Parts: sequence; structure tokens; C-alpha cells
Amino acid sequence: ESDAVARWGGEEFCILTYAMHTDNTIKLAERIRTLFTEKCALLPELQNDVVTISIGVSINGRDGESFDAIQSRADKALYTAKKTGRNKTILYSE
Repeated sequence: ESDAVARWGGEEFCILTYAMHTDNTIKLAERIRTLFTEKCALLPELQNDVVTISIGVSINGRDGESFDAIQSRADKALYTAKKTGRNKTILYSE
């Protein structure tokens, strides 16, 4: 009830979770990443392609922090994942 998923731009999505420990957030992201690739491989029109996703994760650890600040960090982590080989989950860290 407290979580949300939204399309965030052309090919990007945003998942907001509430009160989830960092380790569980990474596990969730990895599960989504793995299942996405597995399910795409089952589609006849994609059988000759390898479809993957890259995921950027940011944790709100600061009281009163804006959504824009959290999303900006997740975006930086996403682009790090893309630049360093794709098909992975990266947690933003300062």
C-alpha cells in the first residue's frame, strides 16, 4: 500500500519503497533485473536478442530530504551502471 511504481521518462521507471532496509532494496532490484531478462527471453520476438536492464538505487537516509535529491542520486547510480557494463544494479554512495 505504501510503495509505488511509475514510468519515469522514455525507458526509465521509478520504484518507491517505504521502510525497506538497504540490503532488501538491493535484493529486490536484483530480483527485478534477473526476472526481466528471463521473461524477455521467453518472448518469441526477442528470442534472438539479449534484453537486460540496469538499475540505480538510492536510499533516503536524511530527514526532510526532497524526492528530487533522492531521485537525482538514483539517476547517477543508473548512469554508473550503464557506463560500467550495463545489466547490473548500482547503489549510489557518496
